[in-house]
Amino acid sequence: MIPQSLQRHSGAEHAVGFTLTDAFLIGRIADFVGDGLRAGEHVLVVTTSDRWAAVAQRLDEQGVRHGQAAQLGQLIVVDARTVLDQITVDGAARPDRFGEMLVGVLTPQQPWRIFGEVVSLLVARGEIGAALTIEEMGHQLSHARG
Repeated sequence: MIPQSLQRHSGAEHAVGFTLTDAFLIGRIADFVGDGLRAGEHVLVVTTSDRWAAVAQRLDEQGVRHGQAAQLGQLIVVDARTVLDQITVDGAARPDRFGEMLVGVLTPQQPWRIFGEVVSLLVARGEIGAALTIEEMGHQLSHARG
């Protein structure tokens, strides 16, 4: 099981899920992103490039104009492994660096939805403490914005 976070910032909603299949997760992410874009919200997706390719295909099938949303800055997609590399210092994740990255990306004037996969990558590396700290950051952020 892979822990994942789907967070909706405009309505103080934060959900954590444990998924059994990649296909299920791809569908959930596509629905989450599509619903946000259709509602005029800004969406940040932090996922692996392979997973994003599958989500983008699903969004195409649903008729969601994610490419246009990305060009307009309504959709931001960031590679989770790159983020993990950027927040890792001396072999360990630094949650404070992750928080600094989010502050640089998110604008408080806009409703945001966030899908994040960094927590599951940290769990896979055995960094449970850092994963929990980053998950808590997402929870706090989802209740502080909007």
